[in-house]
Amino acid sequence: TPAENLPEPDRPQEDALERNYLIEEVTFAGGAEDVTLAGELTIPLGEGPFPAAVLISGSGPQDRNEELMKHKPFLILSDYLTHHGYAVLRYDDRGTAESTGEWSDATTQDFANDAAAALNFLLTRPEIDKDLAGYIGHSEGGFIAPLATKIEPADFMVFLAGPSQPLPDVILRQSKDMGEAGGAPDIHLKKQSEMQQELFDALRDLPSDEEAFDIAREIITSSRIVPGGAVDAQAKMMSNPWMLWMLRFDPRPEIAAYDGPVLALFGEKDLQVAPDANVPDMLAALSHPASVVKTLPDLNHLFQPADTGAMTEYYDIEITFDEDAMKEIVNWLDGLD
Repeated sequence: TPAENLPEPDRPQEDALERNYLIEEVTFAGGAEDVTLAGELTIPLGEGPFPAAVLISGSGPQDRNEELMKHKPFLILSDYLTHHGYAVLRYDDRGTAESTGEWSDATTQDFANDAAAALNFLLTRPEIDKDLAGYIGHSEGGFIAPLATKIEPADFMVFLAGPSQPLPDVILRQSKDMGEAGGAPDIHLKKQSEMQQELFDALRDLPSDEEAFDIAREIITSSRIVPGGAVDAQAKMMSNPWMLWMLRFDPRPEIAAYDGPVLALFGEKDLQVAPDANVPDMLAALSHPASVVKTLPDLNHLFQPADTGAMTEYYDIEITFDEDAMKEIVNWLDGLD
């Protein structure tokens, strides 16, 4: 059931917000000529300049709050950071909410161009400490930030459930873990994994993207595990510009190329970005002595306290963003020079 059709749930963190700091609606040029990004800048009270962060959302068209399942994790996180002395810029993805441009044709590189434009805008503000401004990326935002910092350099990066493995590896593990949590039979999971691997191999090596939809459709149809009515939709998803770009992207050299400090946090019960699969590569890629990689107990992909980590729990969990996880971010940021 779509979350918008469900009854209004309790969201105690949102209800308790006291946004007693400067709040400014902003617009600024995005990473392409037809993109104007709209968002909100929150600035602590008192004398600046303040250290600052740009929040980068995960996959899918996200608004400035990264709203899903009636949760607004970026609203909660930005409030916490601002109350602890950090200016925060969060914005609607291109083509989403109040931002212009086309989301459906964009790749992760396009989103990185937008994130770099956001930091560039932030650095024009006199309230911002130009020596301590960086990116905080959730999920795909962890792919985006290392690309963005090549365009607009950051003084730090924070990855929240940001993968270090290429997307095909993330999807294969995600499908297995989420399928098992949902009680899917082993034979179905095996066939699904085989189909996904065949899709990844075929689409990654295409000399041209023009045939991608037909090839994806043929592989999905022949697998016989996707209902006929859903084949075209899945083939379209597998052959869109974002996916085809992502199939050829390896985040590890991009993360390794950054020589600044990184905080990489994972949730122990994350079924979308498995910590045990991503922590080793993340540790291997980071070089700055202040970098920290940490797995937080009992938290899911959204950094909510969870029982199993399954996506079906997201809506029912009342906490939007675990306060101890936010404290980890602030404590690490406070320790930077």
